[in-house]
Amino acid sequence: MKITIAILIFLFFPAGVFFAESLPAKLPAFPPKLPAFNWDILWAGSWEKEGKLENRADLHLHLPGPGLSLRVEALDRRTGEFPQPWPWEEAAIAEAHTHLLGGLYHDPTGSRLLYGVLDEWGLAARLRNPWARAVPFAENHKPSMAELKTAPTSTKEAETYLYLGSPVLDLSPVIHREVSLRPFASVMADREWNPAFNGGFDAEFGKKMGLSLEGFYTGRELAPRKSTAWFSKTPPLPERDFSLFGLGLLFTSPYVSVSSDWGWSETFAWGSDVYGNLGLRFGNPLAPLGRRWQISLAADGAGARYVGRDGASPGSGFRSAGKFELKGKKSSLFKLSTALRGSAIGEAFERSTSTVYYRFPSALVPFRVSRVSLSAARNAQDPAKTLDSLDGTLGFTLNPQRILQSSSKKPRKGSVWTAPVGLVFSASLDGVLALDEEPPYPYPIPGDYEFNSAKTAGELTWSPGIFQFRAKAAYVMKPKKDGIWDLAFSAAVKTPGAGPYWKPGRISLKIAFPDFPEKWDLTVSWRLNAGK
Repeated sequence: MKITIAILIFLFFPAGVFFAESLPAKLPAFPPKLPAFNWDILWAGSWEKEGKLENRADLHLHLPGPGLSLRVEALDRRTGEFPQPWPWEEAAIAEAHTHLLGGLYHDPTGSRLLYGVLDEWGLAARLRNPWARAVPFAENHKPSMAELKTAPTSTKEAETYLYLGSPVLDLSPVIHREVSLRPFASVMADREWNPAFNGGFDAEFGKKMGLSLEGFYTGRELAPRKSTAWFSKTPPLPERDFSLFGLGLLFTSPYVSVSSDWGWSETFAWGSDVYGNLGLRFGNPLAPLGRRWQISLAADGAGARYVGRDGASPGSGFRSAGKFELKGKKSSLFKLSTALRGSAIGEAFERSTSTVYYRFPSALVPFRVSRVSLSAARNAQDPAKTLDSLDGTLGFTLNPQRILQSSSKKPRKGSVWTAPVGLVFSASLDGVLALDEEPPYPYPIPGDYEFNSAKTAGELTWSPGIFQFRAKAAYVMKPKKDGIWDLAFSAAVKTPGAGPYWKPGRISLKIAFPDFPEKWDLTVSWRLNAGK
């Protein structure tokens, strides 16, 4: 079975590309006299004094004629004692993780064949642990796809991924309506060749409405699980068969959008259960600025026996959220959002997070307020130890160029050293409160608090020309403990391109004092790029 799947993957990829090329499509014509190939190479990484070294090498080879791209990537993460960022042959390495990745792409259709550690998004990703993800608003609904991972990892293993996408098929001559269709299908397999299938279509009706519908299936044998405590909620389980089915839908239009995902899992010796979400968006994006509003609503819930895409049970829960946005002139934005969470569907909400945010209109003045936000949260899972939090942020912009111009009779031409300066001040306060009511009120209200922690911070950012400087200072206070100063200073430079091959890159240096002056760390990072 494993050999058969491998053969099918490597045979159907070129066949699918050939089939896609033979279909009628709205593909842009290639310009004349195309080069035989283009190439791009990247080297990026970072070194930390405390004992971490990361490297990434990425090579792209583009063939414009057939529309193919080849990508080879190497990721490496090492922990230990590194006396210097390079060379590190003499370092005392405690742990090393190296991954080799590769991919073949068909650029016009998005089709690809990948091998290595992968990033996955779309329906399959939304069927993982929902509580580790943001609330599923309709505007955040991403299409299903996978790509080679760009950051070194010590937890993920290599997988094989095949995605076959069709060009956009014009159905107007057949149904006499302005309708286009793009079907797609994919399969991902781990080292044990346990497959995960995904497929569906994207349709466009005219130029303003779209519909996406897709399905997902995976199944494999889960490893046995042992209890980590005497009174663990999850009992020890033997090796067990697991399967997961999923459906996803997205409808988009200028004024209304609807999204929904559903997953049904069945696990031997554990049971079956469901996860679902629904997102709605209303708005008038064509209205003049100042009256361009948007309202988003979302809710999702999972049963206690639901097992996600990763083979783990996230636990039961239910969330409900709402968001209002108003876009004004000169990039101004007002945003109000709230999210509630309960332990299960039908149970009372016991956690909440609410935020009000305003970004002021941009203006060429010497000094102005740029943004302000206030957030309040409550966690009342244990009413006797309810944790309430309050966070506030205030941002300013200082424009030295405008100050010089206003102080001179003649207009001065600004230089890179008169670039705007960004200032951000923030403060947070956490308190513990004992609640008697049952169920507890989900939103924080003033009460007899016991101090838990507080933090004040300030950050300065200045980006003159190719340079960027950043300084941050924070003071953290906790009961019965001395206050801690958290300081950080960083400087970065954008390396300019040189000649026909060197492209712009970036080199940065950061010094951090998480507990000044007792602890400090030094980080050097780089990103160098060349190509043709």
